Amino acid sequence: MMNDSILEIKSLSLGDKSKGITYVENLSLNIKKGEIVGIVGESGCGKSLTCKAILGLLPGNIQVTSGEILFDGIKLESNIDLFRGSRITMIFQEPRRALHPLKNVGKQIEEVLNIHSNMSRKNKKRRVLEIMDMVKIPEPEKRYYQFPHQLSGGLCQRVIIGIAIAMNPDLIIADEPTTALDVTVQKGILSLLYELNNKYNTSIIFVSHDLAVVSQIADRAYVMYCGQLVEEANVIELFDNPLHPYNKSLLNSMNSINGKEELISIDGMVPNPKNYSEFCRFYDRCSEKNNKCVGKKPVWKDLGERKVRCVKFE
Repeated sequence: MMNDSILEIKSLSLGDKSKGITYVENLSLNIKKGEIVGIVGESGCGKSLTCKAILGLLPGNIQVTSGEILFDGIKLESNIDLFRGSRITMIFQEPRRALHPLKNVGKQIEEVLNIHSNMSRKNKKRRVLEIMDMVKIPEPEKRYYQFPHQLSGGLCQRVIIGIAIAMNPDLIIADEPTTALDVTVQKGILSLLYELNNKYNTSIIFVSHDLAVVSQIADRAYVMYCGQLVEEANVIELFDNPLHPYNKSLLNSMNSINGKEELISIDGMVPNPKNYSEFCRFYDRCSEKNNKCVGKKPVWKDLGERKVRCVKFE
């Protein structure tokens, strides 16, 4: 049987061995070809770190301590240079910081073609203008020569998306791509990503702390807390029938999803990785904890169409 997954992460752990800290623990997920998958959770839960591990861009002393990442059935760790920038690309948050301030935006898109293609100079320019039109940048001929500071935040993000799609990648990792944008611009970026997915069958990992945004674009979603996955389901089930107390708490804090007038905040803060509990990492903040939770390390439970990490379902 042919494998329909474009990306498989198997039992991945990320940590700093010199400090004895584990940031992401035993994480497994898969992305199917042509699928949009969300990864949601508060800041500091390991979402962006996981994405950087896929691209081989882990910072400092953080490294893969166990597990493997497969792209189209091939181990990524030793082959990342074959895929990064061409078949796997990334859309970064804070687009102005991701762009070079002293290079015009057309040339920045063209750099991808310089590295990954053998096009002539004339064809590269034509291709860049096509890309700028695809991502709905108005007046591409004029914008080609402009610098990031001359563009709005929304247009800068479209330039970043243009860089990401230049080589028609199989997988795009979008790390908080709408965070710094206003609602109208945010809607345009989501529509553009959905259109790219629909037209070119591009798989997308959409990382966000905003569940309302994820519910608008993703087919499935993983909820992540303290370096662990705590729930996985299709977005309808995940939002209409949440199982994990953390997911319920996230939804209760989002009136745009649950329609409630009163927002219910989550007690406490995401702990520092060096203080992660060896048992349930959400215990101290959980409104549903009881005696059965004490001293138990929840396992990643497969419930058929969905998965959850909570002792209530074991």
